[in-house]
Amino acid sequence: GIAVAEERTAGAFALRSPTIRVATDPTVANAAQTRVAAGANGEAVVAWSQGGGDETSYIFASSRDASGQWSDPGTAQDSFSFQPRAFQPFVTTSPQGEWILAWNQWYDVNFGVALARRLPGDAAWSRPEGGDDVLSVPIFYSNAPQVALDGHGAALVVWFQSTGGPLMVYASERATADGELSRPA
Repeated sequence: GIAVAEERTAGAFALRSPTIRVATDPTVANAAQTRVAAGANGEAVVAWSQGGGDETSYIFASSRDASGQWSDPGTAQDSFSFQPRAFQPFVTTSPQGEWILAWNQWYDVNFGVALARRLPGDAAWSRPEGGDDVLSVPIFYSNAPQVALDGHGAALVVWFQSTGGPLMVYASERATADGELSRPA
């Protein structure tokens, strides 16, 4: 599992482990690729990959609200991703409190960039419809998605991908918070 050190008062840290407990769900034994982001109001999200090995892995996230209360996943059914495999999570927040969690999702015979989004003040994440609901070109594989959000609602998601030749950088963008992210052709 992973451990998160949270400073609850000045100089006083507490350790917590948000990962799925192997004793309750043996399909999620290994945790890795931890990412963390914190908002200005005290909210935080810790995201990670956890699974039973190279062939099975999920993306999970643990969220802290502005009052300091954590919400952790309990079983494999709480994952953001789809089987058989997901990896390389990246989480960020905007100054207004929008959250985006991106990862690489295996589907069919390809890897693609999948996204989950949580609006400011909203407790629920919107998640992909299925394993093939990805931003990236639906061929071969994507890697290392990263997300940037600004204070006006603009967003940029970048990754590198092969479409049968050399690796290239791809980008998906949106101009406003109520807009849709583009899907490169």
